Amino acid sequence: YQRRVRELHRNSTMTNWFNPNNDELMRKLTRMQMEENIRMMNSVTERCFFNCVNSFTNSELDSHEELCVTRCTEKFTRSVVRVGRAFAEHEALRAANQGIPGSNP
Repeated sequence: YQRRVRELHRNSTMTNWFNPNNDELMRKLTRMQMEENIRMMNSVTERCFFNCVNSFTNSELDSHEELCVTRCTEKFTRSVVRVGRAFAEHEALRAANQGIPGSNP
């Protein structure tokens, strides 16, 4: 996702690229974020399914499988939140070090 944002920035000819009123930019960023969210959800679904579902004799998950899937998805969600917070803190510090207005950590 970040690589694609940097690539968009590099290829952009817009002078006010970071202007939140730039509709084209906001549409592209929203689409990229949606695509990334879909990839992430597919990844966690696949990972948790293959790690937790062992039996196909029943159409329903047994209690062990259900608990495993719940723990797997919760762990993934906590990890994503933790990484997001760390990234936000890093970006705030970087922006503050570069003297970007309104970026006090």
